[in-house]
Amino acid sequence: MPTQAKSTTHTVQIINYKNPEAKAEQTKAELLARKNCEVKEIPQTELFEKYDNWNWIKHSKQDLDLYKKYLENSQSLEIYYNHEKAQKEFGDRFWFDGGSKIDVKDYLNEHESDFWKILDRKKTNFYKFSIDPIFSGFYNKKTKIEFPQGSQGINIFLPRYKILWNKVFRGNYHFYSFIDEKNLMLADNQIMLISSNNKKELLYLFAILNSNLNLKILFLTSSAGEHEQLGTLASITAIKNYIRIPILNTPQKLELKEKLIQKAQSLLDCENKTLQDLVDFDFDGLPPARFDSWAVHDGQVFITLNNYDTWFEIKNKQNERLIYETLESIFGDPTVKVENGINLQEFKKTVIFNPQLQAKIKAEMDEIVENLYEIKI
Repeated sequence: MPTQAKSTTHTVQIINYKNPEAKAEQTKAELLARKNCEVKEIPQTELFEKYDNWNWIKHSKQDLDLYKKYLENSQSLEIYYNHEKAQKEFGDRFWFDGGSKIDVKDYLNEHESDFWKILDRKKTNFYKFSIDPIFSGFYNKKTKIEFPQGSQGINIFLPRYKILWNKVFRGNYHFYSFIDEKNLMLADNQIMLISSNNKKELLYLFAILNSNLNLKILFLTSSAGEHEQLGTLASITAIKNYIRIPILNTPQKLELKEKLIQKAQSLLDCENKTLQDLVDFDFDGLPPARFDSWAVHDGQVFITLNNYDTWFEIKNKQNERLIYETLESIFGDPTVKVENGINLQEFKKTVIFNPQLQAKIKAEMDEIVENLYEIKI
């Protein structure tokens, strides 16, 4: 007797019941009547093809079409996390991993000649896209470090540039450039990171990961409910499995990639600009080391000591209002003398953050990313 061919036309009815507050009897009745239910007919073949992740069945046709197009216009992230491929393509490796298992009792209060700086994740300032690290101690590099099972070990901490994010994801990835040292160590697995010495490509990954499109992709492929927080969906495994990079198959797309990298640096610069970047502090005389009041007007920053003014030109007069508002938020009313005075060198290092400019740059980056994937969201 000939073998009967398997049917490929069977469908499975998927029911999403939308009245979670109902009691058992009401739930049963409404399910039978298909009341308060969203019903989908899914081909068995599609369930079989995507057996490893059925989260997609809860999404709308519009989202599913978006995801299909995303898959068509992208390629695997493996070209970065596969060391041999990355070395060949980019001339460097990209390490994807978590932290170590250093015990706090082994911290040193004073560093030795060869040491790690332990990042204090609870006190470190995680800005929107960059970090200002605070260290909780030091660890002798000659002392053995334990790593979680499956970790790539010490190699992930050696490169100069890093993308970091909280294991309990808060919606942003942070970029950190080690200008003077490479000694950052994470003492636990609560912060994930990608590291490399290839700054341009890491800035590109930073921009791709932070895009609205890829944050949406992570949500579509996660098990999080519609109104749940992002939680732990941005695990290393999720990123490797579901985040994909655009296929750069035209000269125009290659140009867009370069533009995106430049925008990513500008995005970070918004959080790294200090007063001395925006004001010309060159002065023919000798300015006071400390002063007791300040002012901003007529395109200049004034500092006053014992009623004697010293003034400095603002390089771009458009920044005058931003500088004034920032200094006022930190040092208070400029007409009131600051108790104990202000140190001029610390004053110069005041971070002048322009959130409106950063939001504009981020919107431009998101548009570039959508053009790279040929997707509008």
